[in-house]
Amino acid sequence: MLAENAAFAFIRARRYARRQTSIQGDRVSVAELRDLHRRFDRWFTQLLPAWTGAGWNDKAGTCVELLDADLRPVPVPFHRATVAGRQMLVFSLAFQRWGVEAAAERAHSLLDSLQTRFWDPHCGGWFFSIDPEGRPLDLKKDLYAQAFGLLGLATFAAVFGDRTAVALATEADDLIRRHLRHPDGWFLPTAGEHWQPAEAALRQNPHMHLFEAYVALYGTTGDRRWLRQADEIARLLADVLTEPSTGAIREFFDGNGKPLPGARQVAEPGHHFEWYWLLGELQRLAPDFRCPIDAEAMRRWAAGVGIDGNGGVLAAVDASSGAVIDDKKRLWPVTEMIKAQSCFARANPGDAGGREDLAASLRFLLDRQLRPAGWHEYLTRDLTPIAGPLPTSSGYHLLLALLEVDRLLAAG
Repeated sequence: MLAENAAFAFIRARRYARRQTSIQGDRVSVAELRDLHRRFDRWFTQLLPAWTGAGWNDKAGTCVELLDADLRPVPVPFHRATVAGRQMLVFSLAFQRWGVEAAAERAHSLLDSLQTRFWDPHCGGWFFSIDPEGRPLDLKKDLYAQAFGLLGLATFAAVFGDRTAVALATEADDLIRRHLRHPDGWFLPTAGEHWQPAEAALRQNPHMHLFEAYVALYGTTGDRRWLRQADEIARLLADVLTEPSTGAIREFFDGNGKPLPGARQVAEPGHHFEWYWLLGELQRLAPDFRCPIDAEAMRRWAAGVGIDGNGGVLAAVDASSGAVIDDKKRLWPVTEMIKAQSCFARANPGDAGGREDLAASLRFLLDRQLRPAGWHEYLTRDLTPIAGPLPTSSGYHLLLALLEVDRLLAAG
């Protein structure tokens, strides 16, 4: 059954590639990819001042949550640690890539805020949110937020060589593992102010980002502690999170780590692309890492059921059948698809289809989801933009996609 579903997904994915190729011509040249890359690079550098400027709240020492269509801040009564961690990554890498001093200043301010405003001085760990004045607001300890705190610190340390960031990440991770680790090896999604468990459930997404943080910390430090912990989550992915008949990654489980009964099993194609890239990152950093799943089959399944005929990535499908559950097309799954396609093309330089798929995705991003001054966070299935505020945290997805295309083109 697994082989049949994987083969079906592969066929659908290649049909998508052929459709794109028939529109674009027989082959995509390096020059064409470089032109798309330059357009993407130019767009990002034009948007960066919005994140360092209007997207910054100096009183709270962190980033605003939302911008409007004119890139002005949308007033909301909170600032999340998740956004602080994501934008710490963006600002650190923006300084590394372009030398933007304003980005470096914001990254250092976020380090201070993660050490003070967001950090619980009594119980340790990061509060979920602070108010616009920089005071603690939502005091819970959320796994997703903790994971992005670790990731931001790992990236900051890699760029600026600041070992205090690694020390803070280590302290936070010790608390996560002490208070949120379930006896069966996964982590609880949230806890109260004093780390008392608040929800007994298994959620895929925070584990993926905890894995991402561990990979980044390993890349920054070379400490095999982080490699061992990343390997534990990879095994959780293989043994628990995947649907046995298809290999698709399921999102939601009960307090015993079992799939929710009587409901369709939600799978998000964008997360499959993200996992493919992350597993490839760990393999790149640690060649002795043995991936416990067939990452290529996972990527093909997601391409087959998730990439829509007119472009973009469907938000959610059924993990067993591939039937569409949510047909909206959000920005971040496209950027994760670009990362996965760049990774695939780099590993398979002789496969022209890989570069064709990547070019199609870059064109879709540039022509459909990015605007000259902003972006469309959501599209309908027929590609109509859905009006709404723009999450500043989308910069994390966009910049990592750009850097992955950088890496492919640098490889030749």
